[in-house]
Amino acid sequence: MVTRASTLLWAIVAAGIASAVPGKTGYLLIVAFDIMFAGCVVPMFYAVYHKAPKPFAAFAGILAGSLVRFVMEFALPKDSLLLLVGTYAETFAAGLYDYADFKKFLNWDEVVAGANFVSYGEEAQQEVCPQRMLEDWTGVDSLIAPAVCLLTTILFHFLPVNPGGKWFTPTPLVPIDGAGAKAVEIETGAVA
Repeated sequence: MVTRASTLLWAIVAAGIASAVPGKTGYLLIVAFDIMFAGCVVPMFYAVYHKAPKPFAAFAGILAGSLVRFVMEFALPKDSLLLLVGTYAETFAAGLYDYADFKKFLNWDEVVAGANFVSYGEEAQQEVCPQRMLEDWTGVDSLIAPAVCLLTTILFHFLPVNPGGKWFTPTPLVPIDGAGAKAVEIETGAVA
């Protein structure tokens, strides 16, 4: 019942967000998928391959990984050019409309008598035609979030903290017979 109610709630929230920014729904879909993937891939492998996984450790890992990925989506610089270390791109500068500014930008001033060069320096160039360092850390957030998720899952697995209760009770293992069929104990005590 809780799952069904939360599905309805999140469907309404998602529809509201998509309606608010209709031109970015594809981007939002990719980010939502990546947040879930970054937060859930480690606990999924943990639950499948660990002999005695703790549900609370998996939950803590999902929460930490998804939260880190969500925060880093907005915290990391992204200029959509996928340049991790950055570079100067001269085509991203402001337009030059004055010939005097063009000469200042090129570090020369023509003198009628000959080739006498006057240096205006880098500060003048930045004033006339500012260049910004391009920087894009796209993808780093998708690598850091699973690492945080892994560390959180391991930490909570070994901590003597297990709230138990209805939400975090481990599911008992079901033995499998030699033929590969699951052996299930029926109310009568017989094994099928």
